[in-house]
Amino acid sequence: YNNGVTAIRQEKWSDALTILQTLRQEKPDYEDVGNLIIMVRHLGRLSDLLATANQQIADAKYADAIEKIDELIKLDEEFK
Repeated sequence: YNNGVTAIRQEKWSDALTILQTLRQEKPDYEDVGNLIIMVRHLGRLSDLLATANQQIADAKYADAIEKIDELIKLDEEFK
């Protein structure tokens, strides 16, 4: 659990998801693992969208970047 939380703090979404899913398989009712998994999936998706948009901006694909940013805002308008 603590390793999963550490991975979350470090924004290592894939690592956090793997750790938390393993924990959930071993101990299905352990603390708030289910909620953390939902959160990690959401934040991972938002981070991926932002990274893609940033790469598209770097590649001068501005219309594509705007689409990704619009998608990100639809999912979570407060994401930073």
